Amino acid sequence: MSLLKKIKTAIEKNQLYKIVFSGDSLTSSDWLHPNWREIFEYVLKEELTKIMGDWKKPYWNIRCINAGLDGASTKDILELSGKYILCNKPQMSLMLVGINDIWQKNTPSQFLDNLTRLANLLKKENCFTIYVSPPPSSNEEKNEKFEPFLAHSEAKISEIMDLYIDLFNDFRVIKDLNKFYTLASEGNEDFDIKPGEKDFIHPNVLGNAYMAKFILEKLFRVSFSPEKYLSNMRNGIMNPSY
Repeated sequence: MSLLKKIKTAIEKNQLYKIVFSGDSLTSSDWLHPNWREIFEYVLKEELTKIMGDWKKPYWNIRCINAGLDGASTKDILELSGKYILCNKPQMSLMLVGINDIWQKNTPSQFLDNLTRLANLLKKENCFTIYVSPPPSSNEEKNEKFEPFLAHSEAKISEIMDLYIDLFNDFRVIKDLNKFYTLASEGNEDFDIKPGEKDFIHPNVLGNAYMAKFILEKLFRVSFSPEKYLSNMRNGIMNPSY
């Protein structure tokens, strides 16, 4: 049974289906709208509305919880998992985290160990676990610093998680990443970005829409056009098509 059908079966019984998004500022994205989490939630509810012919059950029974913590590493997420993830008793957990392991000087082995322990905690609660790697930066030096973490861990991640979505490599099909990194930073000492410089860590709205695209296609086999969706949004369409 596909994951979309499993969610449909749960909400048909008026059961709450809770999805917790955990990770760092790439997950929380409180300062950017629409972000990939918001797009993900909207498209999931719309797809189930199409399948079920009923908007109320998906819109009332799917609950998406933002547990992103700006500046967090895998170590932080593990230590705070009880407070921010497990307490919600989610049926699904999406973890997008890892970039801050660089400046916190965690090793690739510690990165993998933290993810493994997180997955084990969630699986004990019968939670469907997904790890999403951060998208690549427009700054190759930063990419080179993160590559060893995935190189050390990616084979194991596919074993410990129910699903591994590799944005870091999937985004390589996009030739010009600069169009996703246009936000003016307020300054980021951890990554040596000065105030007013382009932020090469946090994607803009278009970049977030592409993050949602890859995640939705891998997780639910749903086609999503970022440009179409954002164009409809700019034109004031209440329920933008995609």
